Amino acid sequence: MLAVLEDAIYECIFKCVLSRNRRGKRIFNDAYNWIRATGWDGPFVFEIICETLKLNHHGIRDGVIRWVEDARQRKQRPGGVAIRKTPHAVSASPRTSVSKAA
Repeated sequence: MLAVLEDAIYECIFKCVLSRNRRGKRIFNDAYNWIRATGWDGPFVFEIICETLKLNHHGIRDGVIRWVEDARQRKQRPGGVAIRKTPHAVSASPRTSVSKAA
């Protein structure tokens, strides 16, 4: 279940938030809508996975939504930031870092 949550947040949301192609946008939208959805039933519902893993689904959901909004704002601003994957950086997510765009 942790792999499902990690894949949705990192592979689908963090990597595809600024995607320009149709496939990337669809991947992002599917995962983002999954995290934002409430009241679904089934074993792979975001809230059920978080409860099973003893994680605060409200905190994770709010954090992801804030991160997405910030990433979109930075992309639109002149002199904004670039989001790039680095293995040893400390940042908003365990696998991404934020650095000043050149």
